[in-house]
Amino acid sequence: MTSTQNTTGDSTAARGSLLDRPRPESRTNGLAPWGLALAVLVWPVGLIVSAVALFRARRLGGAGTSQAVLGLIIAPVLALITFSVLDTTSYSDTRKDPACQALRSALPALDSDLTSQPSQGQLAQDEAMLRHAEATAQNATVRDGIQAVRLDVQMDELGKDALPNVQTDANHLNDVCGG
Repeated sequence: MTSTQNTTGDSTAARGSLLDRPRPESRTNGLAPWGLALAVLVWPVGLIVSAVALFRARRLGGAGTSQAVLGLIIAPVLALITFSVLDTTSYSDTRKDPACQALRSALPALDSDLTSQPSQGQLAQDEAMLRHAEATAQNATVRDGIQAVRLDVQMDELGKDALPNVQTDANHLNDVCGG
């Protein structure tokens, strides 16, 4: 056995040269998985980190591109969901609904119209006012209440004695609107 070989027959020089070789550069993109995770947990931060990760992926030859793109897709989707939930909950307080605010002054006049014998023209005006309020309602409960009163007014216009229903529904609508 020669001095350059060990007991297994390997050359020490050959083994040493393998250890001395520089390692290939790691082509990973650590920001990409972080961007994806943050896009799910904290979408504004995830959106920014994913955008940076995508630019970094281009420099690294594509490493992490798919994760960065997913982060860039997920973050805006979650943003839309967040804002749509906030938008619907902003009108969960029915007293703040634009239709309720408009009806606060109109409901007493409607009530006085219905306690006396209103003319067909007055009933038509009341119905038009209710249609407009129904169109501006943001809250489904408010919209349904307005629709019930409007349909009762139409029934009364047709000569059907719907006055008790109109008053009941108008009282309910007044309660819904916080009156």
